[in-house]
Amino acid sequence: MDKDDFYKLLESRTSIRKFKPAPITHETIERILLAGCQAPSGKNRQNWRFYVVQGKKRDDYLAYSQKSWLGIKDILKERLKPSLYEFTERFF
Repeated sequence: MDKDDFYKLLESRTSIRKFKPAPITHETIERILLAGCQAPSGKNRQNWRFYVVQGKKRDDYLAYSQKSWLGIKDILKERLKPSLYEFTERFF
C-alpha cells in the first residue's frame, strides 16, 4: 500500500453507532477477530482476549452490566472529574 492509498483509507474511515438487528455470521466475526489480532500491542505481548456473546447470553450480560452500572454510578459521580464521569456514562 502506498502513502496515497493509506491516506485515502484513513479519510474514508467511519464510525458506526447504529447497528442492524440481523445476526452476524460466524465467518464475519472470525475475520474481524483475526484482523484485531494484527493490531499492535505493548512490547508485542499480544495479551488481548476476545469474547463473543450472542443471543440470550448477550441479553443477560447486558442486563447484568446495566444493573452493575446502577450500583456504582453515584460513587463514580462523586469521585471522578465531571468530564470523565460523562465519558464513562456513555458506555452504559
